[in-house]
Amino acid sequence: GFHQIPLKEECIPLTGFVTPEEHFEYVRMPYGLANSPIVYQRIINDTLRDHINEGNVLVYVDDVLLLSNTVQEGIELLRKVMKTLTTAGFSINLRKCSFLVTEVEYLGRVISQGQVRPSPRKVEALANSSPPENVKQVRQFLGLAGYFRRYIKDYATKTA
Repeated sequence: GFHQIPLKEECIPLTGFVTPEEHFEYVRMPYGLANSPIVYQRIINDTLRDHINEGNVLVYVDDVLLLSNTVQEGIELLRKVMKTLTTAGFSINLRKCSFLVTEVEYLGRVISQGQVRPSPRKVEALANSSPPENVKQVRQFLGLAGYFRRYIKDYATKTA
């Protein structure tokens, strides 16, 4: 996704690096720059703003989720979003796409038939974690467990 965003002319020299053979500069936004994710997020949000505002498109960096109640509705939304993206110059990696599925894992959660639940991989990671033995490990465990806070009643009280 990032490499689809052209850099402003004055920014190109700032991306330069040297190898033993040559000097290179990016002409498109590379991964690894501190601001690349937020710049990409702003551009993709601006591109898909109308769809996002309709409430049937979710976007997190280069993960785009289309929500529909029927196959026909999904096909129509897919057409509209694909047209918007291609018109804006974005290309789509079809190998990374799933179309018209009834269940999808998105940002570590499984979304299916109007329900959201934690990813089985996240549950397994928590279940297989070793009991913390020091303050640093307690903080790490709470960071992992915090992912589940929306699924655990009175999470804040239980972890205080």
